[in-house]
Amino acid sequence: MKRLLALLLFVLSNLAAQQEEIQSEAMRAFREGDYVTAKSLFESLLAVDPRNPAARTYLRAIAVREGSGPTLLSALRKINIPSIDFRDVSVREAVAFVAQKVHELSGGERSLNVVWLVPPETTQDKRVT
Repeated sequence: MKRLLALLLFVLSNLAAQQEEIQSEAMRAFREGDYVTAKSLFESLLAVDPRNPAARTYLRAIAVREGSGPTLLSALRKINIPSIDFRDVSVREAVAFVAQKVHELSGGERSLNVVWLVPPETTQDKRVT
């Protein structure tokens, strides 16, 4: 019984290592723009684990880049803000205004969400004109 359990653990750990290697290779292919290889590798990961979050996320990103999925980028390209005239507004106010215009000009179908990856003090005193 102990041998069977040890063998099972060995097989499972080997499978996990193989999955990690495949995922690393798929991510490398994606970064290099080789979407055909990346897609194939991510699909093989999903065949083993249908709930693999990385594979699902990257497959959606590949679909967007290949134009076969719902693309925010193509929808945003259709939105044209004729002009913007800011006078001494904060960076956050400027971005909020653009997001509001995107929502308005898309008829409420699109939203532009901005995630700030900079400390608040970096943009706190910055003004846009």
